[in-house]
Amino acid sequence: MRFLPEHRMRRVAIVGFGYVGCCLGAALAERGTAVVGVESDPALVAELDGGRCPVPEPGVAEALARLSASASLSFTTDYDAIHSADVVVITVGTPVDEQGAW
Repeated sequence: MRFLPEHRMRRVAIVGFGYVGCCLGAALAERGTAVVGVESDPALVAELDGGRCPVPEPGVAEALARLSASASLSFTTDYDAIHSADVVVITVGTPVDEQGAW
């Protein structure tokens, strides 16, 4: 991320830790970026905190399990966590109608 200062660890907040958020968060955290996942569902946060992944994407469950004990990846239901982030990525679902259109 060329536009961010190089002298400290970058922090990214990902709002919505479903399919896209899990994949992106795991990839960034594995590459040394501090990631906080902000999720409205407390049950999902508890599952993620326990190193369990609801996403069937190959490699993501293993990455989250490895990262669950590290400081690189954390989860919260508190949206105030975005205030300490350098970058905020919103990965919430897009509502669709019965025909799949939004």
